[in-house]
Amino acid sequence: MSERIRSWVAVTVIAACAGLIVAVLATADPSPADRVEALATRLKCPVCQSESINDSPAQLSRDLKALIADQVADGWTDQQIVDFFIATYGEEVLLDPPAGGRTALRTMPRWNFPRCENWCRSIGSGHASNSSRTACAR
Repeated sequence: MSERIRSWVAVTVIAACAGLIVAVLATADPSPADRVEALATRLKCPVCQSESINDSPAQLSRDLKALIADQVADGWTDQQIVDFFIATYGEEVLLDPPAGGRTALRTMPRWNFPRCENWCRSIGSGHASNSSRTACAR
């Protein structure tokens, strides 16, 4: 067998092994810690409103992340956990809510009007106000 054929065979075997490893890793179930992390990243902190439960420094977010870990340990599916949070806090708890006019219209006033009001106040008083910061940003 020539050197060129041996090289091709070696490259083919290595590529096949790499493909098999990637396929096995892609189909493997995520660990419970990975599931908790992913769910806490998808859900919004009820205190901060602009940060995920995973990123928020608020005590409530730490408690909710522990609740998610308990639910995962109890065998809840990801969808059951998300449905629980939606039932408790409404669709606004999702960082990436489903597309739809009802959700957009419901969240728009809460996010935009207070900022506009603070902006208008800062123009009227001649200086910027720090009142637009959330409790988590302080």
